[in-house]
Amino acid sequence: MRILRRERILLILLAIGMIMRLNDLTHAGYLGDMVSFNMPWALSIQQFGLFRIYAVSPETNYPPIYLFILGIASTIVAPLKDNSISLGFVVLTKLFSVIAELAIIGIVYRWLSPSTRLKWIIPLVLALSPGLIATTAFWGQTDSILTLFLVLSIIALNRNQSRMSWVWFAVAMLMKFQAVVLLPMLGILSLRRFGIRATIIGILLAGVIIAIVLTPFTISSGLENTLNPFSGATDHYPIVTFNAFNLWYVVIPPLWKILPAKLTDIPVDTNVLIGSLSIRQISLLMFGSYVLLVVIMMWRQYSAQREFLWATALYIGFFMLPTQMHERYLYPAATLSIIAIAQERRMWPIAAMLIVTYACNIVVIPDVPFYWFGLDLKALLGGIKLLSGILNLLCLAAITLFILGRDKKPEDSTISEARNPVTNMQST
Repeated sequence: MRILRRERILLILLAIGMIMRLNDLTHAGYLGDMVSFNMPWALSIQQFGLFRIYAVSPETNYPPIYLFILGIASTIVAPLKDNSISLGFVVLTKLFSVIAELAIIGIVYRWLSPSTRLKWIIPLVLALSPGLIATTAFWGQTDSILTLFLVLSIIALNRNQSRMSWVWFAVAMLMKFQAVVLLPMLGILSLRRFGIRATIIGILLAGVIIAIVLTPFTISSGLENTLNPFSGATDHYPIVTFNAFNLWYVVIPPLWKILPAKLTDIPVDTNVLIGSLSIRQISLLMFGSYVLLVVIMMWRQYSAQREFLWATALYIGFFMLPTQMHERYLYPAATLSIIAIAQERRMWPIAAMLIVTYACNIVVIPDVPFYWFGLDLKALLGGIKLLSGILNLLCLAAITLFILGRDKKPEDSTISEARNPVTNMQST
């Protein structure tokens, strides 16, 4: 009982988060990816075994952790019932993503200092954010699980736990290849804060973890098939944007009226744009230049506790600049931007805009409505698709300005057990 009284605010926040997701969790919601990907993969796992999945189902493009989840879910509840997807399988699969989102809320609450109101405001915003709810409980997508491991890696880095930051990064890579976007930040800050020896140890530790998990898949499915979710992570859909309201959506007017659209209606990114450079090549040059800029500023400001700010910048740049982006790839940036308020108070407007723009991008894709506090967000936000893209561009510009500027330290500490990463090293 004493623990319940001490943690009553956390329990209330978790209860709010669960209540906000419960209705969508226990109903079918949007079944597009469930029917097209999750159920067939689960059936293949049932028939041929987990470790054979990459050999018998070459289109499986997720790293192992999500396949473990599908294996567990399909063992408890049959994926098929009366020749259609089982509601029990849908609910159980969604549950893993919802639990990950609740875990983010709880972990961030524990990380923040009790001396600031942000300790409950930031988790509350995460609990109520409609785009996050729609992604996990309504769609049943796995971006929350990836983001959970990213948050754990960033917090470990913030607390000077160099080895644990690499451990959590390895787990994130085993969940989704998009975790690689965090690698420049992890590598630079590890090198600058902990030195080359600790960085090499961290890299080796991450490599060993990944190798151990991949080994049984490699034995059963073959090395090439097992590595396909990493080596073949791009060019599945060589189009300028896969329904993402990013730079390419904004600058190509024909997309304003057709998105969301079928793949065949969207221009390919191999079209030559300038000289002999294709749209895809230009997009990668832009993103590479942007990452280099962020890396330079991290190198210079490595002692500043701006980890969530830098991580948000990397992930919003990843969403906005390259081609072939899915709408859901904004999830990490939208989540990290809310947490980054603890390190940079000026992030409030950016986080608020991303809450709206991400919700818009997510709810307009399905052909069924998504309700939030009784409001049909598909109907309410369907008319601001172009505005969402423009606001996303403004967010990218604003966070870049924040990174280029000096770190503005808040008057009170918003981070639990805040330390100077340079002067107060701890053994890891």
